[in-house]
Amino acid sequence: MLKRFQTPFRALFAKKHTSGSKHLAMAQVIQAKQSGRVPSTKQLRYFPSLLSHKEKIIASFALLAIILSGSYMILSIIGANQQTIPAVGGTYTEGVIGAPQLINPLYSTTSDVDSDLARIIYSGLMRFDPATGITEDLAESYNISEDNLQYTFVIRENAKWHDGDPVLADDVIFTINAIQNTQYRSPLSTSFTGVAVSQVDDRTVRFDLEKESPDFLKLITVGILPSHLWQDITANNAVLTALNIKPIGSGPYMFEMLEKDNKTGEIHTYTVKRFDDYYQDGPYIESITFKFYPDINSAISALQNHNIEGISYLPVSEATRFENDDRISLMQAGLHEYVAAFFNPEHSDILADVAVRKALCFATYKEKIIDEVFGGYAKQMESFVLPGTTGFVEDAGDVIFDQKYATVMLDEAGWVVNQETGLRTKDETVLSLTITTIDSTELISVANLLKSQWEELGIQVEISTIDQATLQSTTLKNHDYDILLSGEIYDTNLDPYAFWHSSQTGASGLNLAQFENDDVDDLLETIQIATTTEEREQALEKAQEIILADYPAIFLYQPQYTYAVSSAIKNADVVRISMPSDRFSSIDTWYIKTRKSLITE
Repeated sequence: MLKRFQTPFRALFAKKHTSGSKHLAMAQVIQAKQSGRVPSTKQLRYFPSLLSHKEKIIASFALLAIILSGSYMILSIIGANQQTIPAVGGTYTEGVIGAPQLINPLYSTTSDVDSDLARIIYSGLMRFDPATGITEDLAESYNISEDNLQYTFVIRENAKWHDGDPVLADDVIFTINAIQNTQYRSPLSTSFTGVAVSQVDDRTVRFDLEKESPDFLKLITVGILPSHLWQDITANNAVLTALNIKPIGSGPYMFEMLEKDNKTGEIHTYTVKRFDDYYQDGPYIESITFKFYPDINSAISALQNHNIEGISYLPVSEATRFENDDRISLMQAGLHEYVAAFFNPEHSDILADVAVRKALCFATYKEKIIDEVFGGYAKQMESFVLPGTTGFVEDAGDVIFDQKYATVMLDEAGWVVNQETGLRTKDETVLSLTITTIDSTELISVANLLKSQWEELGIQVEISTIDQATLQSTTLKNHDYDILLSGEIYDTNLDPYAFWHSSQTGASGLNLAQFENDDVDDLLETIQIATTTEEREQALEKAQEIILADYPAIFLYQPQYTYAVSSAIKNADVVRISMPSDRFSSIDTWYIKTRKSLITE
């Protein structure tokens, strides 16, 4: 290549009218190329003139490639060391059924609207976390005595009220004493009977219990009131103060404004804004506005007309109409409940045969029930352990829908089809069963599907509907049913003791399947006193294995609480809730805006 250029270069330099400085610079370029030395910047200025047109094009593309690849490399290095994280910003408007009256932890449990607002404005020592259960909130740490009768909580040093004052032990003591004071007429008063609260220091409080309470940590999720604002308000006037509508709390959001009808006093909208000094990292959404509607139809119309971006509750029958709406995200949170068909072998000799119970389990098409009755808005259950909770096993038990297998089991158990009646009989006894359930549209629909599925096997099935009062006063007390289609509702601690321990088979117990097993009793007792998640998990899995092997019930589905939020909001879904306001349990982590941040080790 060098030889190729040398002759033209020399001819160029030989021209009489070329400037001397240019001759010299170009000669130095050639000399540098010949000697292998690096040309100076001044010399490189003349390098393009040494190239042909084709070589200039090639050089240009090469330079562009170098620039692009270099830029890509730099951006890749930067990108590899960056992450997208939530940023403060954005607003959200939600439709709610009803209107606020007492946004006060002492009273809010009687109203879903008040509970929703109190949840995001106030904080308790502890809080409900959908993933882990009860965890610290205002408390940075806590300690439980060996006898489970003394609880000590240390309040976060950076916890503040919305007016800037620090949250102190005095505030906790005032709140608990107010709940216990009958003049305040708080519906929580009976829950705190036998509980004494005292101050250890400015940031430490101690609770002394008269007797052990497995649910005490749940009780302590109650929102704390600021004593410096409430101590001068008499108990008799507590429900009349403006602090019930314009509250001061220590939660992630604080009151900003409201709009109401001046004539009727009815509140139409209520806006809260983020509390900048909140002790956690969030919240991120700048403000949230609640719009209030008298009924579900009005709220649904507002959602359809884009007057709101979300809704606090959507009936299953209405949820499907929003499935293709890109503006909103339909959320499903599992309730602390499961519905099952409980077998009572003490009432029906037929059900005393485990082969019959097993056949009924395999003859039940749960997916069809969930699709037809709930439009898919329910979660299939295989045991009494709720999905996503400690002890949950994805493929618990061995039951699948298999009517042929169910048929074989019944045949082998001696229940054969009478060709004249089409019903299964054994020793001239017809395989006849009655499903008992309360007079509910949902449960009656489920009962009818169970009836039709079982009748395909030649089983005679009747349905008996009762009201709630009869269920409580007679049916459960006397265990007067073959099969009871019913739900069992867990408390926050998700303890299955009341539903499966043999001590709960009596008239006042909730062991609906009348299940008794000494090993299971021991395991359920272990679960109640377990001090670690691993211990509880192992006991639950073992108890589950024993119970499912006996086929005491057909575990059907977990009801879902369905609601809608703006599709722009991220991190708003929750696994499970025990009450509607639990959907806000992680609202401090909801976000709309994002930003880039360098990854730090």
